[in-house]
Amino acid sequence: MNSEATTAPQATAADALTAEFMSRSELRTLLDISERQERDWHTRRIGPPRVQIGHLVLYRREAVLSWLRSQEKKAPASTPRPRRRSVARAAR
Repeated sequence: MNSEATTAPQATAADALTAEFMSRSELRTLLDISERQERDWHTRRIGPPRVQIGHLVLYRREAVLSWLRSQEKKAPASTPRPRRRSVARAAR
């Protein structure tokens, strides 16, 4: 039996998995956060959704992008300031 034929499907499955998911270290690099920050997000349930299989933690790339989009905040609308009365007018 050809050993190359048996390892090729495994490589393809691994490539597909890595294409769809990212590791914890990839997430931290992408978002420029520390390991502590990533754990804190998980504890507080505020970070991107994750998949955990035993000790392996993975983040689906599309879920991370979706989570990032949900974190986007619009700039507050500019509200006109009330006009200040001049001191001279207030004294009248």
